[in-house]
Amino acid sequence: WDEYVAGFGVAKEDLPKLLVIDQPGDKFYDAFAAPRGDDAPAALLAHLAAVATGDVAPRHLGWRGFPDRALRFWVANKHTITGALGFAVIVLVMIQRSTADDDKAKGD
Repeated sequence: WDEYVAGFGVAKEDLPKLLVIDQPGDKFYDAFAAPRGDDAPAALLAHLAAVATGDVAPRHLGWRGFPDRALRFWVANKHTITGALGFAVIVLVMIQRSTADDDKAKGD
Protein backbone atom coordinates (compact mmCIF):
# COMPACT_ATOMS: atom_id res chain seq x y z
CA TRP A 1 0.00 0.00 0.00
CA ASP A 2 2.80 2.43 0.85
CA GLU A 3 4.42 1.90 -2.55
CA TYR A 4 1.08 2.26 -4.34
CA VAL A 5 0.18 5.62 -2.82
CA ALA A 6 3.80 6.80 -3.18
CA GLY A 7 3.20 6.63 -6.94
CA PHE A 8 0.70 9.46 -6.44
CA GLY A 9 3.11 11.53 -4.35
CA VAL A 10 1.47 10.62 -1.04
CA ALA A 11 3.65 9.72 1.95
CA LYS A 12 2.61 8.23 5.28
CA GLU A 13 3.01 11.66 6.86
CA ASP A 14 0.33 13.02 4.49
CA LEU A 15 -2.34 10.57 5.64
CA PRO A 16 -5.27 10.85 6.02
CA LYS A 17 -5.67 12.24 2.51
CA LEU A 18 -8.47 12.08 -0.02
CA LEU A 19 -7.22 10.60 -3.28
CA VAL A 20 -9.65 10.24 -6.20
CA ILE A 21 -8.22 7.92 -8.87
CA ASP A 22 -9.48 7.74 -12.45
CA GLN A 23 -7.53 4.65 -13.47
CA PRO A 24 -8.80 4.34 -17.08
CA GLY A 25 -7.92 7.98 -17.68
CA ASP A 26 -4.51 7.72 -15.94
CA LYS A 27 -5.26 10.71 -13.77
CA PHE A 28 -5.89 11.45 -10.13
CA TYR A 29 -7.10 14.27 -7.91
CA ASP A 30 -5.49 15.03 -4.56
CA ALA A 31 -6.01 18.76 -4.02
CA PHE A 32 -8.60 18.40 -1.26
CA ALA A 33 -7.76 19.77 2.18
CA ALA A 34 -10.43 18.79 4.69
CA PRO A 35 -11.60 21.61 6.95
CA ARG A 36 -11.94 20.95 10.65
CA GLY A 37 -15.28 20.74 12.32
CA ASP A 38 -18.82 20.28 11.10
CA ASP A 39 -18.11 21.59 7.57
CA ALA A 40 -15.92 18.60 6.64
CA PRO A 41 -18.66 16.31 5.22
CA ALA A 42 -20.19 19.08 3.12
CA ALA A 43 -16.75 20.14 1.85
CA LEU A 44 -15.96 16.55 0.91
CA LEU A 45 -19.18 16.20 -1.07
CA ALA A 46 -18.60 19.55 -2.77
CA HIS A 47 -15.07 18.49 -3.75
CA LEU A 48 -16.26 15.15 -5.15
CA ALA A 49 -18.95 16.98 -7.15
CA ALA A 50 -16.31 19.38 -8.51
CA VAL A 51 -14.14 16.43 -9.55
CA ALA A 52 -17.09 14.79 -11.28
CA THR A 53 -17.95 17.96 -13.22
CA GLY A 54 -14.33 18.65 -14.21
CA ASP A 55 -13.91 21.80 -12.16
CA VAL A 56 -10.82 20.40 -10.43
CA ALA A 57 -7.62 20.08 -12.47
CA PRO A 58 -6.34 16.50 -12.58
CA ARG A 59 -2.78 15.32 -12.14
CA HIS A 60 -1.64 12.68 -14.57
CA LEU A 61 0.13 9.35 -14.29
CA GLY A 62 2.66 8.10 -16.81
CA TRP A 63 4.52 10.37 -19.21
CA ARG A 64 1.84 13.09 -19.10
CA GLY A 65 2.49 13.55 -15.39
CA PHE A 66 6.27 13.87 -15.72
CA PRO A 67 6.46 17.71 -15.67
CA ASP A 68 4.36 17.85 -12.50
CA ARG A 69 6.41 15.12 -10.79
CA ALA A 70 9.67 16.77 -11.87
CA LEU A 71 8.54 20.10 -10.42
CA ARG A 72 7.49 18.49 -7.13
CA PHE A 73 10.84 16.63 -7.00
CA TRP A 74 12.74 19.89 -7.62
CA VAL A 75 10.80 21.73 -4.90
CA ALA A 76 11.41 18.95 -2.40
CA ASN A 77 15.12 18.50 -3.24
CA LYS A 78 16.32 21.80 -4.72
CA HIS A 79 19.10 22.33 -2.17
CA THR A 80 20.54 18.85 -2.69
CA ILE A 81 20.28 19.10 -6.48
CA THR A 82 21.86 22.57 -6.56
CA GLY A 83 24.70 21.41 -4.32
CA ALA A 84 25.35 18.31 -6.42
CA LEU A 85 25.36 20.35 -9.65
CA GLY A 86 27.70 22.91 -8.12
CA PHE A 87 30.06 20.16 -6.98
CA ALA A 88 29.98 18.56 -10.46
CA VAL A 89 30.82 21.92 -12.10
CA ILE A 90 33.74 22.48 -9.73
CA VAL A 91 35.12 18.99 -10.43
CA LEU A 92 34.76 19.45 -14.20
CA VAL A 93 36.47 22.85 -14.09
CA MET A 94 39.34 21.38 -12.03
CA ILE A 95 39.74 18.51 -14.49
CA GLN A 96 39.67 20.89 -17.46
CA ARG A 97 42.29 23.17 -15.90
CA SER A 98 44.60 20.31 -14.95
CA THR A 99 44.46 18.81 -18.46
CA ALA A 100 44.98 22.26 -20.02
CA ASP A 101 48.19 22.65 -17.98
CA ASP A 102 49.38 19.22 -19.17
CA ASP A 103 48.73 20.16 -22.81
CA LYS A 104 50.73 23.40 -22.42
CA ALA A 105 53.64 21.52 -20.85
CA LYS A 106 53.71 19.03 -23.74
CA GLY A 107 53.74 21.85 -26.28
CA ASP A 108 56.79 23.55 -24.72
